[in-house]
Amino acid sequence: MTITQAAVLVLRLQQWRSASNKNKKKFDLGALKEIVARAHGPPLAGFDSTSLGEESSAGYFSETIRLHLRYYGAEDELAGLPGSLILKSQGAYNETFEEMANKVGAFDNEHLFYHCLARQLPRECRDKYLCLCYHSTPRSVLMSDLGPSHEVVNQEEGMDFDLAGAAMVAAADLHAPFWEKGPPEGVVRCSDQQSWLCLIKEKSMSVFRRERAAGRSGFLGGNAEDIGDFIHRNADAISFSLTQAPQTLAHCDFRAGNLMREKGGGLGIKVLDWQTFTYGPGLYDVANIIVCSMTVAECEKHCERLLRLYQSRLAEAGIDYEWARLWSDFRLCVLQHCFVINYAFESVVDGSGEVVPDCPELFARVWDRIVGAARRFGCLEVKL
Repeated sequence: MTITQAAVLVLRLQQWRSASNKNKKKFDLGALKEIVARAHGPPLAGFDSTSLGEESSAGYFSETIRLHLRYYGAEDELAGLPGSLILKSQGAYNETFEEMANKVGAFDNEHLFYHCLARQLPRECRDKYLCLCYHSTPRSVLMSDLGPSHEVVNQEEGMDFDLAGAAMVAAADLHAPFWEKGPPEGVVRCSDQQSWLCLIKEKSMSVFRRERAAGRSGFLGGNAEDIGDFIHRNADAISFSLTQAPQTLAHCDFRAGNLMREKGGGLGIKVLDWQTFTYGPGLYDVANIIVCSMTVAECEKHCERLLRLYQSRLAEAGIDYEWARLWSDFRLCVLQHCFVINYAFESVVDGSGEVVPDCPELFARVWDRIVGAARRFGCLEVKL
């Protein structure tokens, strides 16, 4: 992305989506200067932009750049001011992901989160787990640059127990304020056809039927035909069962690649990419960490301990999640994660259903983790 393109994205900041599209106000360069000045005081002289490169998380629904800021004023007057900000704009990994981003309303959702939902979290929770959002629109989000203090968690390598434990605490802290209170305004239930969970299920069903019609197993990425048969035969029952689990504001992409941890091995984390949330089971986020973001060995070793940590953190907030129900709901959420496989792998298989050589390594590792968990935890025997 060129500097000119980056400037255009910033200059076209828009007001909240509740306003009529015809009346959405366009901002000029002065808007960026005003935003920064309002937050920090000294006037902004200008900025340059660069790609985040390897620093960027595996963001499949957005394009992210760093804006390097220049200020007017003496050097001693500029101490403590941010030298850079992060600008997220609409983008996608490929056409499959772009289609899903449009269906789920990824950038509308992120704008809604920072503009409204984040304010419903306790201040301490916001400061601890969220980056500072300077301005958001349905097209872009301007936020603090965590690069100097944090680093992206490597999902391919997998999280260790301590970091996964910090993620359990974060999940509970973010879920508790919305627990069983009904969906906030503008947030769809997980049973809604526009929700991430429903869209993933329907996409997986479509791929499954197409592959079966071609004489193949219908479950992409590897040999797990029994799991593919089970989840697609019971897809509606799985979805309904998830609506019976305790409901909260679930992030729905709460994985290692969307977390940033303190540099130097610190356990402080920030949660990114609020684009696919729904009012649904909080354990879907928990499974995204324990199953999708840890190695198979670490998941097997620490699963129960991490689930009980999540349970105890909820209890500190006055929420009683009985263990037998939590364990059953967790296994249902593992089954729901199985639908992600067909969605992700559809764009990285050839005409014969074989995985192409340049398939991202993360896809293959997550396949092993989800399929392994479904077998290891007896998910196909869960009561529907």
